[in-house]
Amino acid sequence: MQAKTSFFVALFFMLFLLTMIVSQVLADADAGPDQTVNEGDTVYLDGSGSTPEDDDDDDEDKIQSYLWEQVKGNPKVILTGADQAIASFIAPQVSKDKKLTFKLTVRFASGSKDTDETKVNVIDETNDPPTADAGPDQNVLEQTIVTLDASNSSDPDDGIETYRWKQIAGPSVTLSDPEAVQTTFTTPSVVGNKSTSLKFELTVTDFGGLKGTDTIVVNVTGDNDPPTADAGPDQNVDEETTVTLDGSNSFDPDNGIESYLWKQILGPSVSLSNPETVQPTFLAPNVEPDGVSLTFELTVTDVGGLQASDTTIVNVIWLNDPPAANAGADQTVLEKSTVTLDGSSSSDPDDGIASYRWKQIAGPSVTISDPTEDQPTFEAPSFDDSGDQPLIFELIVTDNGGLQSSDSTTVSVSNFEKDNPGASGGGCFIATAAYGSNIERKVMALCEFQTRYLISNPLGQACVDFYYAYSPPVADFITRNDSPRALVRWSLMPLLAVICMTLHVGPAPTLAFILFVFVSPVYVVRMRRKYSK
Repeated sequence: MQAKTSFFVALFFMLFLLTMIVSQVLADADAGPDQTVNEGDTVYLDGSGSTPEDDDDDDEDKIQSYLWEQVKGNPKVILTGADQAIASFIAPQVSKDKKLTFKLTVRFASGSKDTDETKVNVIDETNDPPTADAGPDQNVLEQTIVTLDASNSSDPDDGIETYRWKQIAGPSVTLSDPEAVQTTFTTPSVVGNKSTSLKFELTVTDFGGLKGTDTIVVNVTGDNDPPTADAGPDQNVDEETTVTLDGSNSFDPDNGIESYLWKQILGPSVSLSNPETVQPTFLAPNVEPDGVSLTFELTVTDVGGLQASDTTIVNVIWLNDPPAANAGADQTVLEKSTVTLDGSSSSDPDDGIASYRWKQIAGPSVTISDPTEDQPTFEAPSFDDSGDQPLIFELIVTDNGGLQSSDSTTVSVSNFEKDNPGASGGGCFIATAAYGSNIERKVMALCEFQTRYLISNPLGQACVDFYYAYSPPVADFITRNDSPRALVRWSLMPLLAVICMTLHVGPAPTLAFILFVFVSPVYVVRMRRKYSK
């Protein structure tokens, strides 16, 4: 009785060991949990949880390579260590919260691979810059007190911390307090009827350290009347178009305008064709969905040296590029199996995908689990219901700008008697019925073993022919009844362990291991009997 107990204990231990081998061989990639980060943070993508990740000497069980890729979301980031278990990048500056998706592909020394995805939410924490307002240009007489007023300057978020006035042109004057909101000075004397212009720059700084600037011209006049600058109306333009600034409506009432000077004072920097012409041009930059505003200042100077300035705003509007729908590859599935439609490879180049919508356009009607998901499922109809008629599904994706794109995929339904691949490596009917798909890794391992080791010899081919003749009814029964599936899966575990070992280490080491599994309990029993005597 003790000998029998010892034999079953040893046998149970060996079966448990074989089960662990299957789990080791069929390991998965792990891209780590989703994250929420702030702009400018260093973000780490951690794939070290991918299995197997052990320190044994079996090279066939080790991870051979890692590959990180950004597959969804904008803006694109630069990954450091994209071929390592742990990659990193700097969270980009965003105008609103953005979701970035990264895919990890793990390749094993055995030749197999697996993928997983993780999402990184980047939170917008941008400090908007202040707007400086030095007030309108002034025309004053000599030897008068002039007030420079910056009280109309503003900041949209944390407020203005400091003001700074600086004279940048004209005869030097003394400001009463260059760091006050309102500062004063006395205009200089002019010789005879001549006039002069004084130019001052105001710089305001908010509590986040961002700055804004503006200028004001103070004309100290004699008989010469100052010019009037006109930078033209504000414009709304598309990104990547040529924009013309127009100062041709500027004028001088007496001696005429001598020079023009354009300067950009706000917005992403652009290159003006010639800042000293009446109508310079520039190329509108690429922008995010929120667009940007560019502000330009025109300063005109008359023949007598007096100046005037004006500003114009150019709003650059984002052009939405359409998304690209990808309904996934065509599939051939078993009747009554659970089928997954995969639209996860769909993409959008700028603002991201807002929604998915699946609809069936051909074949016997099926019920899709959730047509608004990127990977919904449905149950394949019976072969008798579908015959040779494929099921065709259309995927429509819509981006956040409202543009759409569509793609379709075809699902063909097969049964055991019709689709007998013979020596091609298919036909694992019972396993396919138990696991629900002929592309499940365990089923593919069985088919690979059949191709490599069974159909290449007469005895193995005879076994395959017998299996083809008698297994389809059993598989059909398993497909139509849920209860036996778990029992069949458990029953296949020892066989899968042996097959996986054979595929990875070869038949000879596997045979030696099996002999050890079954001979060692007998040896233990005999030794116990010997010593018990």
